[in-house]
Amino acid sequence: VSSALKCGRGELAAQLLQGMPADTPKHLVLLRHAAARGDLPEVMRIFGALRASGAELAPSIWNSTLDACVECRDLRRAEQLMEEMQGNRVADVVSYNTLIKAHLRQDNVPRARSLMETMKKSGCTPNSVTYNELIHSLVQGHNDSRRAQVWQVVDEMKREGVRPNRVTCSILLKSLKAKSPPADVQRTMELTEAMDEPLDEVLLSSIVEACVRVGKPQVLAQKLHELEHAHSISITGVHTYGSLIKAYGYVKNIKGAWRCWKEMRSQHLTPTSITIGCMVEAVVMNGDVDGGHELVAGLLEDELCKHQVNAVVFGSVLKGYSRARRMERVWSVFEDMLTRGIQPSVVTFNAVIDGCARNHQMHRVQGLLEHMSTLGMQPNLITFSTMIKGWCSCGGDFSAALATLEALRKTPGLKPDEIVYNTLLDGCAQVGLVSEGERLYKEMQDEGIAPSCYTLSVLVRLLGQARLQDRAFELVSVACSRHRLRPNAALYAALVQTAVHGKDLARAVSVYDQAAWERCVPDGKACAMLVRALLATGSHAKAVSILRSTLGLNRQQNRKFEPRDSYGSGNSSAAGIDDTFISEVICSILAGAASGVGGALAASLLADAKAARPRLRLDAGLERKVTLAVAAAAAH
Repeated sequence: VSSALKCGRGELAAQLLQGMPADTPKHLVLLRHAAARGDLPEVMRIFGALRASGAELAPSIWNSTLDACVECRDLRRAEQLMEEMQGNRVADVVSYNTLIKAHLRQDNVPRARSLMETMKKSGCTPNSVTYNELIHSLVQGHNDSRRAQVWQVVDEMKREGVRPNRVTCSILLKSLKAKSPPADVQRTMELTEAMDEPLDEVLLSSIVEACVRVGKPQVLAQKLHELEHAHSISITGVHTYGSLIKAYGYVKNIKGAWRCWKEMRSQHLTPTSITIGCMVEAVVMNGDVDGGHELVAGLLEDELCKHQVNAVVFGSVLKGYSRARRMERVWSVFEDMLTRGIQPSVVTFNAVIDGCARNHQMHRVQGLLEHMSTLGMQPNLITFSTMIKGWCSCGGDFSAALATLEALRKTPGLKPDEIVYNTLLDGCAQVGLVSEGERLYKEMQDEGIAPSCYTLSVLVRLLGQARLQDRAFELVSVACSRHRLRPNAALYAALVQTAVHGKDLARAVSVYDQAAWERCVPDGKACAMLVRALLATGSHAKAVSILRSTLGLNRQQNRKFEPRDSYGSGNSSAAGIDDTFISEVICSILAGAASGVGGALAASLLADAKAARPRLRLDAGLERKVTLAVAAAAAH
């Protein structure tokens, strides 16, 4: 039959099919074999020959032909076939799902939705496959309005009596990113907990990887604790072990990471390079760089594992020794890697160069660049950025940093980015090169690179050191307007500090109030600096008001301290204010303010601070002073 179709002998193929027994599996094999080769014309010839033979076509024949049209990206023919199937009343749930998937591939959600309505009217109920395809398409979109529809679809799914399954949860988990809204993270986790199907190792891997991506160590630690006491999951895949090891390393539970590693090895599973990389990284990142190196050395002696140890695995050890400021070990491990014939990558060289930058050994970088050249490798943007960082921090050799910038510009295919310029500007701030910093900022804009809030905060710091606070505020105003930037907490902190250094407390308070209004409170260091400056000038009430705002209290608006949600990010500004500073403020109020006002301010602040921090520890003598001050005010 296949040969007859290839030769264009459709009549002969029809006669052969007519003579064959009505064997649907064999017909399906012919159709799928042609579809797998992407030969849609042959699929349609086989389908046409089957119809011409007069045999009754099973729904699976129709659906396989429809699926072939979709897989071969012939949507027009798929639509025509679907109309015919509807006319012959052979379209079923599989048919509709196949065509819905095709339209979702084309990002045509409205048409997919329309097909779902047609599906319902024809008596076919959308199932979990239908909804999962729709959810998968929505989470892939970069449009916020599209992503907002995801939970509407999940709710609709529940209303229609279709329970979210492991696939639904896996799609939602894989869509979570570092900047995902806390509400999305919480709802996704709740959905996995409420799922009827038992947890399998694929979904388990998706859960822990999602928790790592969104940066929720507390949630992850809780999930891992629950999994340790759930004995129903049998793990047999090295990928799942890799995910768990990475997760345990992330929450700094190195015992859990080692337990997973030993369990995997006890099952005689050969770890992949990725799993090995996760384990070495977990050991190194938890402070045991020597342990990570010993693990690598042991694997290199294992005949089954030694070929899985690559430059990425060695890179984790190199980074660990670099951060520990043990450069002699960095060079030793690097030489050992080369001796064993493991080919270094550009990333490997970047790790060693970063070690030189961190440990003031920039004089050895040229040798590394020459080694890269002999291997036919070209430095990338990270290489140049790391070198610039090293020259800026290595005694402030700014001329070498600028020479590296010029070398970057001359390298084909590379050009400076925001990170490079930020590093240079930070170097200017370290050595007080105001004019050079402004020149670089102008170059940055001329090259079409938009500044970030970090860029502006560095410039504010640089100009503030030179007592050019008016210029700093003007620069921020112009940049935010031109590039539609919204200041973040770090930029507000830099502006507050600059204004305080310039003894312009009115401007500092104005900036802080604006930040508080936008719920973008500067960090604890900037807040403490402003509060101390206000106390020194006798502005006790305003100092207390700012401290209240930083701690998340505001009596005037009848708002009480609320503990952060388990899926939220918490108040980082309040975390920067310790108990000692609160004691310092209360002491200053009692010492500097009029007795009646001072006692009331101190008592109010003390009461609210205790409400915000149940574990607040203050000197008992200080609390007695506050009580006596309040009593004295009442007596007067």
